[in-house]
Amino acid sequence: MEETKLVTLGTAEFDNPSDLYYVVDFLNHTMKERGFVFGLSKGEEGLLNISVYEEYDQ
Repeated sequence: MEETKLVTLGTAEFDNPSDLYYVVDFLNHTMKERGFVFGLSKGEEGLLNISVYEEYDQ
């Protein structure tokens, strides 16, 4: 089985994260079959960072 690698396609910061977790979950369920994965992390100054990755086999 080949190893899968993620490539970051973009990242954005948000200061009002009220429902952002639901958006990321929705995107992961919707776009996973197309090879896209979305991540959410807390950055500096309490801002939330959303990242977009593309899956591909090495």
